[in-house]
Amino acid sequence: MRPLRRPSLAIQPSAIRWISKIVPNKIEGDGVFLYVPSVCIQELVEQKFSDKILSLFKQKNPALDFVHFALQPTTPKASPAPSP
Repeated sequence: MRPLRRPSLAIQPSAIRWISKIVPNKIEGDGVFLYVPSVCIQELVEQKFSDKILSLFKQKNPALDFVHFALQPTTPKASPAPSP
């Protein structure tokens, strides 16, 4: 039986694709508000990465106390122009 290896804490190249889709919304009071593109990514980030993300923001602003993730609002598609 092979011993279990400790997972690497480095960000894998495949993770960069979805991490790059996290968009800053605002910093208000003691919170950081970020947009995520889907519920799936929101749940994953909240469960696995919210503490790390908050610690990165706290390096620049120690007064920050929480991070909040919300679904990125969609922009309505323009209706096609009516035919003359």
